[in-house]
Amino acid sequence: MSREWVPTAIPLLAVGFLGTLAFRTLVPAIAFVVSEDLAAGVAGAAVASAAFILCRSAASLASGWLYDRARLARILPAISFAAFSIVTLLYALAREVWHIALLKGLQGLLAGLSWPLVQVVLAESVPERIRGRVLSIYFSAGSAAGLLANFVYAAASSWPVGHQLLLPAALFACAALAYLASRPPPRIPERRRVGGARPQLALVGAALAVSSLCSFAFGEVSYALLSELLSIGRAETALAIALVTAAGMGTSYLLNWAADAGFELQVLAATVAAAGVAPLAVAAGGSASLVGYVLALASQMAFRPLSRRYATTRSETPGLAVGALNAASNVGTGLGQLAIALLASVT
Repeated sequence: MSREWVPTAIPLLAVGFLGTLAFRTLVPAIAFVVSEDLAAGVAGAAVASAAFILCRSAASLASGWLYDRARLARILPAISFAAFSIVTLLYALAREVWHIALLKGLQGLLAGLSWPLVQVVLAESVPERIRGRVLSIYFSAGSAAGLLANFVYAAASSWPVGHQLLLPAALFACAALAYLASRPPPRIPERRRVGGARPQLALVGAALAVSSLCSFAFGEVSYALLSELLSIGRAETALAIALVTAAGMGTSYLLNWAADAGFELQVLAATVAAAGVAPLAVAAGGSASLVGYVLALASQMAFRPLSRRYATTRSETPGLAVGALNAASNVGTGLGQLAIALLASVT
């Protein structure tokens, strides 16, 4: 069996881990700067987060469009990760909330110019028969980095802000180097099974739905909500989320194995259905809440690689398709967490 794809895949898997670890270590540092040091509270943090989501969504579409028309756009992630390092260090100079919002918006642009293209390059560099599993490993590496980032930030939380920023800046630089180390092997492009625009639009709509329905299981809101629903402490909540995340990784890999075996559409439908059931289970309360978290994490963690596999295998414009999936997921997560905030304010 040919392994010529390995020199490309391994560095890109490292990019997924290093880049996510950098970003997730940076998030709490900036959140506390906004809410405590600048005394902007939750509203200030929300403005900064909205700036990131909007800019990332727009840039995701633009980078995908560029990739399909000029393959030299493949270099954009390396440039973006290097720029991430510089922008990260600039947070130490922020004195107003709008400074933070501006830098978060810039980071959103850089994220949109990098992550969708990393996903497309990785997917197109591996054979279709293993594409789903490789993408699942890529997203699982990011999830593992997100968990590790909590411990990293906890260890560095007492440092001055400027010192806290050095680690994510260095990690972003390492991600840029890892991306440059990837060498796509020469290959004959696979024939794409084009199904028209309608299936692609349906997939983007599914990405919007899944990300919004499962948004309660990601980010800071997941800790607060699960702790309240199960009446457990901080340590128990963190442990529960870690275990559920591990279960989600395993489920994602198995479902993507099934997709590689020829059951792609059936597995996609199952993940969307699970995402629809998840918030209902959480609303039921008690032990059903934990079931809802498992369903939400498993469906979202499986849908990401599944949808990228489908887009890069069946679309004539894989860059734009993956960019649209990233944009829809970002918008869906933002809308879902906004809905949670509105519901919490009226109950």
